[in-house]
Amino acid sequence: MPQSVETVHKRAVGWHTGYWLARGFGLSQGQQAAVFRETDETDRHSEWWLLD
Repeated sequence: MPQSVETVHKRAVGWHTGYWLARGFGLSQGQQAAVFRETDETDRHSEWWLLD
């Protein structure tokens, strides 16, 4: 279920934007980048776009 931006920590907004855009474009969880499949809250609040 999508979340309102109001309920998302400000450091995690970018992660949630990417995740839900991928879902909106029809990618299943298995088709998404690893950062969206194998993550925890710490990753979502980090500079995840720099992760290998």
